Amino acid sequence: MRIYRQLACHTWLTPIVTFDQWVEAVFEHPLRKPEWYWDSDFDEYWDALGLSDALSVEYLTRLFLDPDQLKRYSLEQVAQAIWFLVGESSPGQSAYALLKSDVLLEQRTGCVHSIRNFFRVFIAAAAPGTADVQKNPFHIACEDVRVLVDCSDSRCSAL
Repeated sequence: MRIYRQLACHTWLTPIVTFDQWVEAVFEHPLRKPEWYWDSDFDEYWDALGLSDALSVEYLTRLFLDPDQLKRYSLEQVAQAIWFLVGESSPGQSAYALLKSDVLLEQRTGCVHSIRNFFRVFIAAAAPGTADVQKNPFHIACEDVRVLVDCSDSRCSAL
């Protein structure tokens, strides 16, 4: 899953990853304990994607605005990946890109606002009824995302 582009003027390789490859890198993993992102080679795997903070925010926004590609994954896989993307102690720390001042403020706030669409289009349809944030992994992961949505108004000074 590692994609590289060789620059004509350099002998070293620069990793690149498309949005579809990023989705696969985040969601296409079997369910197991410990999760794939706790593997000893995780840093090498994740770093090979070549994600900048701005690209992470762009891909998160695209995912939240158009979550249809997630229909091919089980809710358990989605839960595992959502926790990986927004979990506070996640080794990938993708959501931390939302706090980086080197990413345009408009891009960061756009991503946070897109989370509402993710809830409306994907989560509400996938998990109707009362949320069980004590036992259901999908509901627990969605609760982590909901916390970001609560921060999407003028009261959030971290952005």
